[in-house]
Amino acid sequence: DPSEVIKATLASTEVQVMQKPGLTLRDQCEDNLPSLIMDPDHLAQIVVNLLSNAVKFTDQGHVSLHAAATDDGYLRIQISDTGPGIPAHEQKRIFERFYQANREGDNLHKPKGTGLGLTICQLIIEHNQGSIRVESEPGKGATFIVDLPLPSGKPVS
Repeated sequence: DPSEVIKATLASTEVQVMQKPGLTLRDQCEDNLPSLIMDPDHLAQIVVNLLSNAVKFTDQGHVSLHAAATDDGYLRIQISDTGPGIPAHEQKRIFERFYQANREGDNLHKPKGTGLGLTICQLIIEHNQGSIRVESEPGKGATFIVDLPLPSGKPVS
């Protein structure tokens, strides 16, 4: 049940969000999400990583998570933030092992971590016949979009 996994990961991320007074976490998940055939720990790892990254790079505004079934048979999970965004030339590279995008001209806020989180997410998602992509514009935040196939190929009504 992806709803249970998503709610648990949102709860665990709230601690990070509370450390940033100008930041809020928005839960925009539809009720009664359809079931997935997937290791729940892997789903949690994907959602926690994407949420944590969004919180890490967003000081003001919000981080939101939206999940819903699509008409073409996928569970779509979108994690959006109001952070600095990702320049176009770095959007494909952020999925490479050990690569970390930098805020342009900002040497004080170098990213912490190994640079493996998005690579691991991508591998798990692709292993489950899904896809991940990012939409972003510098200064306007980023949205990571994960599509995972539903077992029947159709959303459950």
